[in-house]
Amino acid sequence: MPLRPLFLSLFLLATVSFAQESAYFPRIGSRSVAEQVREIKNPSVILTIAVCPGSEDLATIAQSRIGEGASSAVAFITNGEDIPSDLNGETFYLLAARRREEAYKALASLGVDAYFMSIPIDRFSAGGKQFRSSHMEDSLFTSRLDSIVDRVMPDVIVIDRDPLYGTAPSPRVEYAAKMVVADVVRRDAAPDRWHVARVLLESGGGKFSSEVRDDLVDPLWSETYSHMALTADRAYQSLRFHVPLWNANRRHSYSTIFPALRKAPIPFTMGLPALGENLESSSSFVKPVLAIGKVGKLDDRLDLLLRAIGWVDASIASHAGETDMVADRVLSTWKSDLERLRCTELGIVPNYSVSDTVLTQMQLFYLRFGKLRGNFKDRSLQVLFPGVIQKNWIVNERQNQFYPFQENDTFRVVSMRLPINSTESPAGFSAFQARTRFSFILFHHDSDPRRNFMYEAHIPFTIAPIRAIQVLTPQIAAIRDTLLFLRLVSNSRDTAQGIMYVQDPLVNAYPKGVELRGKNYVETDTLHLDWKDTSMTGARVVQILAGRNEPIGDFYARYMNVRMGSAKSVGIYSEIEDSPLRIALGRLGMKIVDMRKGESWTDSLKGISAIFVDQFSLAGLLKEGGAMKLLDSWVNSGGKLVIFPQYNKGPVKAIDGMDFSYSYLPVTGIKTPVVFDSTAALFRTPNEIKGPDLSGGQFPLAFGSVKVNGNAMTVIASGDGRGLLVEEKVGKGDIWYCSLNLNPRFLAVDETAYRLLANILGQ
Repeated sequence: MPLRPLFLSLFLLATVSFAQESAYFPRIGSRSVAEQVREIKNPSVILTIAVCPGSEDLATIAQSRIGEGASSAVAFITNGEDIPSDLNGETFYLLAARRREEAYKALASLGVDAYFMSIPIDRFSAGGKQFRSSHMEDSLFTSRLDSIVDRVMPDVIVIDRDPLYGTAPSPRVEYAAKMVVADVVRRDAAPDRWHVARVLLESGGGKFSSEVRDDLVDPLWSETYSHMALTADRAYQSLRFHVPLWNANRRHSYSTIFPALRKAPIPFTMGLPALGENLESSSSFVKPVLAIGKVGKLDDRLDLLLRAIGWVDASIASHAGETDMVADRVLSTWKSDLERLRCTELGIVPNYSVSDTVLTQMQLFYLRFGKLRGNFKDRSLQVLFPGVIQKNWIVNERQNQFYPFQENDTFRVVSMRLPINSTESPAGFSAFQARTRFSFILFHHDSDPRRNFMYEAHIPFTIAPIRAIQVLTPQIAAIRDTLLFLRLVSNSRDTAQGIMYVQDPLVNAYPKGVELRGKNYVETDTLHLDWKDTSMTGARVVQILAGRNEPIGDFYARYMNVRMGSAKSVGIYSEIEDSPLRIALGRLGMKIVDMRKGESWTDSLKGISAIFVDQFSLAGLLKEGGAMKLLDSWVNSGGKLVIFPQYNKGPVKAIDGMDFSYSYLPVTGIKTPVVFDSTAALFRTPNEIKGPDLSGGQFPLAFGSVKVNGNAMTVIASGDGRGLLVEEKVGKGDIWYCSLNLNPRFLAVDETAYRLLANILGQ
């Protein structure tokens, strides 16, 4: 194997989907052979653009990646932190970090790479203000898109729909489509840039659309692509209620928008990549490998692979010095796929492990090899580390091209100032990928050339800061909050000690000693806040200090002018850990009774002014039959029940007289006008609320609506008459049905959201 083909294959390896963490891409066995044949048959690359994690069409991605063998990647425009968590009350940057990790795991399970553009949500919010067509905004989107396209080198770009708009046009997707097509057109005019052949847009179906059958059973894995998607979706725990709603009416239908709107549907990668005359001749030597599963003897299969690899090596050598990017990518993909298939046929299985999975920017770790299994004769092996050639790593204090390899060898590897991708640090959000790969290639020359092999492996690492302090409560309600929550993380083997404190004209926190006890040490701690200036209005950035006035973080202190009525104690039924609703009620000074645990419902209902059912939590409450009977009696006797968004599929009649249903979508956006009676008591006591105050800020005002049949009054409605807040009188009590998206506003310490909550309690 000449060095030139090998190096070319290495440097273009980024176009190949990372399948090492997927059960659908085993390294040995008959299924491994069959899946690799699919990849050799289809050397095309697809890049999917999705507005946020969880919005990608995983069934279609599974069909193209696993069913057809196309290499695949997904680029997310935002990190999706404007969609509230279904799991817990994490604040926005922590939720963005979780969504990136969930997306990485969901796609890795399908053998697909995840990329993150990390466009800020205040510029690209769901249902809110969209990108302005300005040079600055366009440049931000284009520069990040360009970087990903240059890395992935796709034949096809697929733009998935915005799930918050269903089949309706989405301003976010329209903008993305415009920017993608403009970028593709610019590339076409530049001979030295990668050219994208086709751009498709997910649509609602129709005769000009190509529809993907997600209900088809994959013949190799005996499961449907929709089931594969469902399994991958489980990674999205923070969207466990949203994702099923997003996928409920998905058509998996796509229309071509570049090079021109076609009047006939066309499969994603049909005719792609476009092979030139030289590649076509090379492909004729690769095609016989597609029937390798029908060849009985191992030696005959190895002969077949030897001829194909030889012709690919010769073709790579003949292209040396040329600038045909398509040929380079296809040949390197064939080279990699054929070598991997030969390793499968030979049963090559190296045993290896690493001492760490989280590294700092410059850190030593150990790569340890065990026994190397496989059907080959000689034991003359070398190992090559591509990252050493690129000067990203040092191995055994050297930067060699090849290192001698023996079983049970241990290599000392040092990372060389690699960019941080861990979201423990703000710098991690600028990383395009959630992991950095360390690759090695076992390179073997055998006396029988059929048993030569080149075994690739890629080890994913998180690159993290030496130490990090994460502010778990970056939005603080001034005066009302007395604790600041922090997470302290150490990624160094060395112990560190110090103090942290707050010293500000508004608030103090006395020095507190901390000790970080070596690698992987994580501690959650608090600082007690002592407020000084009660005349504050608006918001103030407050620094957290360490040592001798060294800033280590900050938080926003936001003053809320919210008056309370007579309510003192409330109950909450929530399946969300540390729910924003629970946090909000605590900030209003409420004593909170957890209705899911502790005392019996009979005891819990005593002295309670209101009971809140948190978003997506009603289904659990309905299963508690005895509790529902007590709740019915309590409401009829004068109790107040407040139900946050549920988005159930059918009507609910849980309490005598109750008959309601929540509908998911359409979104009521940030600037969307709402209809309400400003003279109603809800908007006057104990706090005055004006129309403009109801704006969602940077969050959608509502993801859906509620409809109540019976003696109900719509208190807040969307411009088209859908209920956003509805009150129903039941006996002497009342039920409030709320479809407003208040939870993220509670976390942001939005004064209007708290005033509305206080006013509902005060009615």
